[in-house]
Amino acid sequence: LKDSHLLDVVLSLKHDELLQFLAGTPKAIRETVFSKSPKELVRELEEELGHVGAPNREVYQAIERKVINRIKLNAQQG
Repeated sequence: LKDSHLLDVVLSLKHDELLQFLAGTPKAIRETVFSKSPKELVRELEEELGHVGAPNREVYQAIERKVINRIKLNAQQG
């Protein structure tokens, strides 16, 4: 996954969806997302993640599907 594609996936989500996704995803994925995201956004997300509980499983799975679909779309477009 290219850096630009990862950033596209991150920015395609609504802010609350991104928070829920990051709260439910493994630490390694969260760190990868943070390493490719704008620093100001990372600071904001890290602060907000401290106040977010574990996401509802159904909500997380719906957001995860959006992420996967966006990755597939980017892969098809090159």
